[in-house]
Amino acid sequence: MSDDLVWQIFLVLAAGGTLLGFLVRSLLRYRGWWTTALDGRAAPPEDGTGKHR
Repeated sequence: MSDDLVWQIFLVLAAGGTLLGFLVRSLLRYRGWWTTALDGRAAPPEDGTGKHR
């Protein structure tokens, strides 16, 4: 294997890992928000009066 090929493989793996990590983190953040929104009752009311819509 030439050094160029090793370097290219390393770059692809690094970029892929970064993108995958970002995607997973975004999905987890979105899913956390989604379950909170589905719960509804667990989220604090926006107006601060303690009443739910």
